[in-house]
Amino acid sequence: LSENPTANDYRKAAVYYYEENIDISKAVKWIDSAFKDSDNLKYWQLMYKALIYEKAGNIIKAKEYAEKGFKNAKEINTIDGINALEIIVERLNNYNCNAGLTDVNQNSKLGWNQFKTQIQMLN
Repeated sequence: LSENPTANDYRKAAVYYYEENIDISKAVKWIDSAFKDSDNLKYWQLMYKALIYEKAGNIIKAKEYAEKGFKNAKEINTIDGINALEIIVERLNNYNCNAGLTDVNQNSKLGWNQFKTQIQMLN
């Protein structure tokens, strides 16, 4: 990121890290800097937040963003947004557990840390 990143810079960096599976915790931080919850977010902004939070393992927040985005897309009758967010909401509703892999502060839960350690030992 540049020395004085804009919201658009943060968005681009977050989406790049999300798509390239680089560092999802940074992607979460950057998407939150780009799209603050206090802002009046558009459906596509909420969709990005939902996807990144899902990949980070925070299913509860991902679902919250996806549902808000879906509602927003329906209100303005944006077919692409409606279709994409409907799929995301449906997928998020099919998770067996809404506990996710991180807590509300984006800290990895103990079970996830133990699992990562075991995987690293195999490599």
